[in-house]
Amino acid sequence: MTKKRNEAEKLKKKVEIEDSQEERKDSDPDQESPQKDPEEEVVEAEIVDEEEDQVVQEEKTEESPDRARLIRLQADFENFKRRTEKDRQDTIKYANEKLILKLVDVVDNFHRALETEREEKDSFYEGMELIFAQLTDVLKEEGLEAIDPTGEAFDPNFHDAVLSEESEEVPSGHVIETMRKGYTLKGRLIRPAMVKVAQ
Repeated sequence: MTKKRNEAEKLKKKVEIEDSQEERKDSDPDQESPQKDPEEEVVEAEIVDEEEDQVVQEEKTEESPDRARLIRLQADFENFKRRTEKDRQDTIKYANEKLILKLVDVVDNFHRALETEREEKDSFYEGMELIFAQLTDVLKEEGLEAIDPTGEAFDPNFHDAVLSEESEEVPSGHVIETMRKGYTLKGRLIRPAMVKVAQ
């Protein structure tokens, strides 16, 4: 900064000298101004250009670290905003996850009760079937999807193998039986399916 100030003062003095010469020339028209050699004028212009380029280069050098730091801060802030917004959306999207996970156990018990063999289906049983269907529809509307992979290839990301046995009907590495359904909520696994896998 001191170097810039000194160069600015030099330029200011040079301008004052030129203004003074112009004033003397105007006050005495008969006095001829000294003629400069064109080569000298070119050399002086080159010197001024070099000094200006040096000043600009020094300003860029001084501002470069601050500018780079500012760019990094802006990038960090944008990343922080995106992460915060994603966390906020996930919080809203999966706000009911714990409640639905508890209701899943109720659905399983309800389903097992309805699968119990009965000699005849009376009006009470039919009413329970309707209530069960209504409950499962409500949970589907909230984004709950059942996982029943019987006959499908075993996927450790969604299935929990609790038993394995040889099977002539099911290929090796495929699910023989779904012992307990799994569930996803809006694409996120909340409970893996418990399965029996063919060896």
